[in-house]
Amino acid sequence: MSNSKTLKNVNVYCDGFNFYHAIDALKKNHLKWINYIKMAESFLRHDEHLHKTYLFTSLTTLSSEKRVRNQCFLDAQRAVGTELVMATFKTAKKYCRKEGKYCKFKEEKGNDINIALQMVADANDGAAHRMVLVTADTDQIPTVEYIRTRFPDIEISLFIPPGRRNEARDLGRLFVNPVEISEGRIEACLLPHEIKAANGKTIIIPPEYIKVPH
Repeated sequence: MSNSKTLKNVNVYCDGFNFYHAIDALKKNHLKWINYIKMAESFLRHDEHLHKTYLFTSLTTLSSEKRVRNQCFLDAQRAVGTELVMATFKTAKKYCRKEGKYCKFKEEKGNDINIALQMVADANDGAAHRMVLVTADTDQIPTVEYIRTRFPDIEISLFIPPGRRNEARDLGRLFVNPVEISEGRIEACLLPHEIKAANGKTIIIPPEYIKVPH
């Protein structure tokens, strides 16, 4: 049997904003209580070891209610060992078809560049034998191309959030076998309803994320 000294290191890079909206579109709120560490472990092969799982995200500013729920989720991720890389929300003006005018929108800024920088930094440090990118965002095409050119010994895999295969079409062309994450995989990788943090605090699942029985 392989031991940790012979296993290959795998780093997983999760685009939290992209993944959240994919789950939101499914209209199954309980799937938002995802355990990114557990999901990352489900990507591993028999000769691999999960070295790091990054979640690239931000703390919402859309409403105080959502902010509290979002903070609870982030605390839960830290408690299970996910490494958070935070971006910020900023206001931007965009044309709104519904209103027929330019309106102010809250947008997450810095997420894409954070993913790219972390992947390149890890590649430069030799931190992983394989990198798993979890996104449907085509903005990561240059990142994948750069790492493959400069670090050909590092394998990169793509796992696409559920329902986003078409959105990830151009990014997916860079991979022989991109995998769309199924609802079943997410269902099997949820956080427990109560989590004990390192500081002794008990983190409890928000009521909105509890699965409603049929």
